[in-house]
Amino acid sequence: AGERAHSLQVRLEADLARQSADRQARQTDLRRAASTRRELETSLRSLDDIIRGQVMVIDELQSVIARIRQALSGLHDQPPAVIATLTQLLEHLQQSVVLRSYQLAVHQVRAGAGLALSEGSLMSGRAVLPIGIKFGWPLPDSTVTQGFGPTDFWLAPPLGAFPHYHTGVDLAAPEASPVLAAADGIVASVTRSSVGYGNYVIVEHEPGVVTLYAHLLDAAVSAGDKVTRGQPVGFEGSTGFSTGAHLHFELRVNDQFVDPMQYLATPTARPAPTESAPG
Repeated sequence: AGERAHSLQVRLEADLARQSADRQARQTDLRRAASTRRELETSLRSLDDIIRGQVMVIDELQSVIARIRQALSGLHDQPPAVIATLTQLLEHLQQSVVLRSYQLAVHQVRAGAGLALSEGSLMSGRAVLPIGIKFGWPLPDSTVTQGFGPTDFWLAPPLGAFPHYHTGVDLAAPEASPVLAAADGIVASVTRSSVGYGNYVIVEHEPGVVTLYAHLLDAAVSAGDKVTRGQPVGFEGSTGFSTGAHLHFELRVNDQFVDPMQYLATPTARPAPTESAPG
């Protein structure tokens, strides 16, 4: 009886030790998760401050641009040098607005992705899309009016060694045509603006893999919405810095601009004419 009692006591002590170790491990995991969430919330607040600052800068620059345009329209019989100087300043300021709006979109991608992760909408650690994965066309039966890469169009932002770089592809169809989500995902950001991208939607498909739909007439989704491939996210328009009704479609992988054409399924868009219209 004494041996059985001793054996039982040993087993109970072992069980208690395992339970204690498990409890400590769970507490450690909870503390780590709480710490990660606090860090994430701090980062999101910081990004939110950056976004607000960007919006203020864009508004200020847009106000300056409006004043310079007004001054240019009121110039009569002025020396060409004066008009040239004001025109150059106007172009420089508008380029600054474009660059700021692109930076704003990048910040919103990060903030939206972080928010989705904190709410459990997306799981971290999933693989980035392999080359073999294909997106659906966001604007079916459209015309490709500008491709991806270096361009002479001065409203395009600088990138690397290039003074102007078209960071996506432009697709044109009748204005107000539905713009479709290229793949399943979470809406990371919905922004309405009169400059840069204009009204645009950003969808995250996997951590680090996002698509952007710009110059929309209006959005059809809200931040945090889950969307499926082919679901309307907005309507084609000509908001922001746009030369006409079209969709500017971007693909970004780990904050890098990627040519969407290599990821798109068999084209349903019509090829561009020889002289493409930038936008």
